[in-house]
Amino acid sequence: MLAHQRAESFLTESTQQARNEHEQAELLLAQARLNLVPITGKAQHALALVERLGRLGLTSQERYRARLARMIALVQAGPPYLDAEREAQTHATWAGPSARGAFFDAIRLIDESASLAEVDLHQRRLGLILRLLVQPLVQDPDDEKWTAEERFEIRLRLTRAYLFLGDERNARTSLQGWTGFPRSAPDDLLRDLGDTYNRLEAYELTVDVQRLRLKNLQSGSPSWFEARYGLALADFHSGRLKEAAQLIDATAILHPDLGGGAVQKKFIKLRQRLGAQP
Repeated sequence: MLAHQRAESFLTESTQQARNEHEQAELLLAQARLNLVPITGKAQHALALVERLGRLGLTSQERYRARLARMIALVQAGPPYLDAEREAQTHATWAGPSARGAFFDAIRLIDESASLAEVDLHQRRLGLILRLLVQPLVQDPDDEKWTAEERFEIRLRLTRAYLFLGDERNARTSLQGWTGFPRSAPDDLLRDLGDTYNRLEAYELTVDVQRLRLKNLQSGSPSWFEARYGLALADFHSGRLKEAAQLIDATAILHPDLGGGAVQKKFIKLRQRLGAQP
């Protein structure tokens, strides 16, 4: 929270000192993006920042990024959700073909918001926005416009959108024809793949993904603790209670704080559920 406040103050001061409209626009976009981060961000403030952007002379890419930010802020701040849903439905008509990075950032942000949503209705609305954005891309026959990694991510986001909507049947159907993930897939994509398998109760596949993550991650990093916990949880759900307990105990020997914060609490809670496993 303190880091968020410092970043907010820095961006506010920098915007006041901007030398031209382009600098001001980039700083306002960065500040709006900061306020769309789940838990720490303030969606209403992001909307106000986007309104300020509308009074500037923006480039086509800046307009696209601002419109994406407004759509996300609307669904995060909702209800009502109608304006955000309308924007997602018509996205193909206003999408910036040269701003691919902004689009992927937006769908990842929506996905993260949905995965952390505490209210079922809010999660479903975020899932709907995500589905409306990615489903047309999955159905597009011209898939050569995407790299293998991008195609994989688009299909993964559609599967997760169905899960957020509570539609497990379509989520499982959307997995048909998967040929596996590209070797170039970054850890955050593997993390979401592991979470997807976990939500589908495909725990053996979750184990495989978490083990792959651990091979690539630096011991003691936040992502490493997250992957260790994910592996222990998958072992637990698969009935390998002894392995889950040993994994947690070994992690505690290496790092007594178990990563600290929320992940430490999850480790402790799971170890308590495992009881007196050797």
